[in-house]
Amino acid sequence: MEMTKALEDYLKTIYTIETERGSVGVSDIAETMNVKAPSVTTALQRLRKLGLVDYQPYQEVHLTEKGFRVASKIQERFQVLYDFLLLLGIGDEIANLDACEIEHVAHRETIACLTEFLKFMREGPRMPKWLSCFKEFQESGKFPEQCSGL
Repeated sequence: MEMTKALEDYLKTIYTIETERGSVGVSDIAETMNVKAPSVTTALQRLRKLGLVDYQPYQEVHLTEKGFRVASKIQERFQVLYDFLLLLGIGDEIANLDACEIEHVAHRETIACLTEFLKFMREGPRMPKWLSCFKEFQESGKFPEQCSGL
């Protein structure tokens, strides 16, 4: 059995709820993901077969050690993409939606490069001139004169 986009979404949801609240029930997952409880149950059975969750019907769900590792990597990919999209000036809601889609298909090297880029941006000058030029270009649609030669 292979890990699908949908299963990754379930795993990330469990990770988020378990991290925030400590306990995770089927109804918590269903409510968060806006799906029906039987869909959650089916996903949990598949995640259990993959060794990613401890799940028994009518009991709390918990990530296994392996599940925690996989889910935290998924969350890290999402966060890198989300932060990058925000840096580009994309609004919060769209950045969230797009990062959630891209996290499933982005190559490991892409995420690693974006991670380094974000680290560079955070640790470097407050806002590099080229980034402020880009933001001005986004607003006006015209290339700012003071940005020539960058």
